[in-house]
Amino acid sequence: MISCPLKLDRKYKTPSRAARKGKALSAFCLLVLLPALAACNSVTGMFGPGAPAGGMPPGIHAESPAPPAMGERIGSGEAKVGLVLPLTQASGGPSSVGVSLRNAAELAYLNAGNNDITLFVKDDRSTPEGARAAVQSALAEGAELIIGPLFASNAREAAAVARSAGKP
Repeated sequence: MISCPLKLDRKYKTPSRAARKGKALSAFCLLVLLPALAACNSVTGMFGPGAPAGGMPPGIHAESPAPPAMGERIGSGEAKVGLVLPLTQASGGPSSVGVSLRNAAELAYLNAGNNDITLFVKDDRSTPEGARAAVQSALAEGAELIIGPLFASNAREAAAVARSAGKP
C-alpha cells in the first residue's frame, strides 16, 4: 500500500497549511538553487574549454573582443542600412552591449535567408559626437535608413544628421 506523505486537513481532505507551506518552500528552493548549481557547472561545447579546434564560427565574436572595423559591412544587397552601435566605450575599451547587438544583427541576417540588404556597421564610440560621425559616414556610403544609436543623447545627435539628409 502506498501512503501519502502529506498530512491532510481532516475536514476538507486537502493538504494542511503546513504541508502546503513546506511544498511551496521546497519549490522555491528548487527554483533558486538549480540556476545557481547550473552556473557552477563547467561550460563545454562550441564556446567552452572543450570547444573544437576552430573555435567559434566565423563572424561570431567572444565576450569582449576588439570591436569590428569602422567600415564593416554585413551582406551585399541593394537596400543599404546604417547600423550605429556603441561598439567601444567612451573610455576606449570594447563594449559588450554593442558587440552583442552587432552579433545579433549578423545572426538575424544569416538566418533570414533571402537577403537583399547591406548593413553598414558603424561605431558611435558611446558619445554624441561619435554618433554624429557614424551617421555621416553611413550616409556617405549610401545608407537609405539608419538604425540606432542605442543611447538617447547619441540618438538625438544622429537624428539631427539623418533628418537634415532626409533619411529615416
